[in-house]
Amino acid sequence: MKRLLRRLFVLFFLALIFFFALGYMARHDFEGQVTQTYQVPIEQVWEVLTDLDELPNRRKEIVKLEMVEANAQGLASWKEYTDMGGYILFEYLEKVDYEKLVVNMKESTFGMSGTWTYQLTPHGKGTQLTIIEHSRIDNIMVRSMMTLTGRSANLYRELEMIEKALEPDGLVKARIL
Repeated sequence: MKRLLRRLFVLFFLALIFFFALGYMARHDFEGQVTQTYQVPIEQVWEVLTDLDELPNRRKEIVKLEMVEANAQGLASWKEYTDMGGYILFEYLEKVDYEKLVVNMKESTFGMSGTWTYQLTPHGKGTQLTIIEHSRIDNIMVRSMMTLTGRSANLYRELEMIEKALEPDGLVKARIL
């Protein structure tokens, strides 16, 4: 029994070393892009992207959303409180109705920052949405977790959230390009 416990301890310790080594060696910066086509008008996709009041209903990790003072450009800024006890401060950097939205993660309690650019273009009777992420993770534990799950996992999760928000209309036939 003692030998088994010792082996389990050694395995746990080696796994812990691997986890931190993975985060240490992973790149801090990430650039990724995803594109998806929706069979709905641009206005519907835009509404999902810009309806901040609905975010806590669409994203289960947000327990509270608080609007804060507009940024220097006069665009919206908000703070998302997460189910892990932290927060993320976001702001719009650019907002061109029905064409482009740039969201900046200005500050977070988990060591991540970045910008996400949402580009909308007509595609037949539908909408093509491209999301471009430029992010940085300074927290070694978060970097380890994101490396294990895939750095682009948040982009694909965002596409899923948008698709689910559009589904009530029964019009969505999304296609990841």
